[in-house]
Amino acid sequence: MPAYVIDVTGQKFGRLTVIEFAGLDKNRASTWKCRCDCGTERVFRGDRLRYGKTSSCGCLKKELDAQWGRDNTKHGMCYSRIYHTWQAMRTRCKWTGSARDRINYYGRGIRVCDDWNSSFESFRDWSLSNGYQDDLSIDRINNDGNYEPSNCRWATCKEQQSNTSYNRMVTLDGQTMTIAESARKQGIPYSTLCNRERKKRLANA
Repeated sequence: MPAYVIDVTGQKFGRLTVIEFAGLDKNRASTWKCRCDCGTERVFRGDRLRYGKTSSCGCLKKELDAQWGRDNTKHGMCYSRIYHTWQAMRTRCKWTGSARDRINYYGRGIRVCDDWNSSFESFRDWSLSNGYQDDLSIDRINNDGNYEPSNCRWATCKEQQSNTSYNRMVTLDGQTMTIAESARKQGIPYSTLCNRERKKRLANA
């Protein structure tokens, strides 16, 4: 070990414990073999350890990303509107969301389906195949249901504002259910059944 190198053997920096000197890099900076609390062994530059720029093998960042719901997949769409929509959708369905969201979403049992919650790409692919446009917003057909492919659509502000009309209850074979549920059971388009119910209401008005 060169005389000018500061010996940090045995010292701990964050989750990293220095095991031994690992030589000089191409810039003649000292490097050190370290063992992370998770068991991983890697070599790091001494100055990054001393100045707190490196404090784990990478496991800490992964844990924080999982805790805060950050997606590290390299899809190149982190600044797109659809990505922000996905993030906002997941955030408002968590206990860590705002107080208002906890009341209106989490507290009502509304969640994001596992497929969408774990994969932005899955949500993106569904959206692009189901009419996504930058001037539309994600809307739940059944306002008491989850964010999932069978219960979501891309809607205009006007359509979202009138969403309560889409949740009117109808009776099918003696069972009361939402229009969305009835449409699925009958195997007909949701919009078709909505139009039928609207015409019935107008006729009875």
